[in-house]
Amino acid sequence: MEYLVESGENGMKCFSCGKENDFYICESCLRNNNYIEKVLNQLFLPKFNERDNININLYFKSFKNIYEERNKVINEVLNKYYGDKKDFYKCRFLNIIKSDEFEVEAIKYLKSSTTTILSKDGQILLSSLLYSYLREDFTKPLEWCKLILNSDDMYIELYNVAAEYFSMVGEYDLSESLINKAMSYMENDSCSFIFSNKENMIISFNKLKSLLVRYRNGKPYFPKTEERQKQIIEIYKKKGIVYSEPSEKSLKSRKVKEGDFKKINECMEYNIDSYCSFWCEIITINGIADVYQIAAIKVVDNEIVDNFEKYIKPWDGKKYVEIAAKKANISFDEFNSFENVDDVINDFCEFVDNNILISTDALGNQLKYLTRAYRWARLDHFDNTFLELLDFAADVNEVFDMNNNNRDFLLKTFKLKDEKNALSKAYNNILIFNKLKEMK
Repeated sequence: MEYLVESGENGMKCFSCGKENDFYICESCLRNNNYIEKVLNQLFLPKFNERDNININLYFKSFKNIYEERNKVINEVLNKYYGDKKDFYKCRFLNIIKSDEFEVEAIKYLKSSTTTILSKDGQILLSSLLYSYLREDFTKPLEWCKLILNSDDMYIELYNVAAEYFSMVGEYDLSESLINKAMSYMENDSCSFIFSNKENMIISFNKLKSLLVRYRNGKPYFPKTEERQKQIIEIYKKKGIVYSEPSEKSLKSRKVKEGDFKKINECMEYNIDSYCSFWCEIITINGIADVYQIAAIKVVDNEIVDNFEKYIKPWDGKKYVEIAAKKANISFDEFNSFENVDDVINDFCEFVDNNILISTDALGNQLKYLTRAYRWARLDHFDNTFLELLDFAADVNEVFDMNNNNRDFLLKTFKLKDEKNALSKAYNNILIFNKLKEMK
């Protein structure tokens, strides 16, 4: 991939010391594991407003797809790194690229010694492992969550994910115990965080407390997809928890009618630092639009913490699948094997949770496309409020109003370019949002 960063005779600048070099880190810095680890940590959690490392910032500034290039860079740096923490960074990288190998390698790392799991690195990997399990598997997290329950002074996020898991599987007392332990640590400021902060974690635990009241009072957690429902039903039966199993009729019912979809809420506050950016890619035939790819990026305190991207097998017939496959440069058979709209949209819902959703056209076509996908997934409302970037742009500067109130003009103004995938466009939403906040 060609890069557009100015460089000297020898190529780029070393990410660590800034000297002109042909590789991301010069030979001198490569011999110091501390330097490599500092660079890797900055690459794993890139900031949007202002990077700590000006050399990294300069290098990535001109790339159209920062994720693709970042992953390439991390992989090449890891191949040059032979320190004691190589396995740790390898696991983090596998998690970032959503590799199927992550689970195996993470467990192997965590079980390599009795002290590993309680180390800071071990806790960071354990957090990632549990978040990858959450809502997907209700058995595998048990061993790890019991360990967290019986351990003191761990990262607060670990108490949070373990408390959420126990609340889902009907272990309400254990969940409450973990919440109280974490709140006590935060009250005394005797705690550490991986990626969040005290304020956000207090909000998260208070929300979980409210859910526990509902779960205890006859409305236990119940997944939206049939496969996960089967898992949780078996767990609830063993515990004697009464639940409301959906009827066959409700499971097989067709889409929600347009008139039955509940009114959405608009976010009028632009000074937000935590949200999800989203984008839907569509195919249109005779005016009917099917979403064939959906993406979201989760931002907490102006930093990316996770992303979501999936293809959806179009639901309006074979012709839609053929066109989607062609647009995505994927074979018809492969595209036809992708998940149905029900499963993908339910995964999307669980990823974005109740975060504010932002996009250009968030109250226009993007909302229309997303609403149709929700209706076909038998959902009749959003748990989210929507922030319209075009409205924000018009409020920021009159140049973005009227004829120039569109995504193309914003991209051109801020020297951005969309690639032909939903994740790239969701990422550009974040860049647009940050540029507008700077102007504001």
